[in-house]
Amino acid sequence: MGHIKEPKNVDFIIKSPPLSDKERIEISNFIKKLKTENKPTT
Repeated sequence: MGHIKEPKNVDFIIKSPPLSDKERIEISNFIKKLKTENKPTT
């Protein structure tokens, strides 16, 4: 994923609706799963 640089005198404001508790838990579990799958084995 790349970084978007703001042009001079322009502000990018991203508004998104707040997450529900269910969505927050699902995202957290997804991230945990990705981290455990991508751990290097030594």
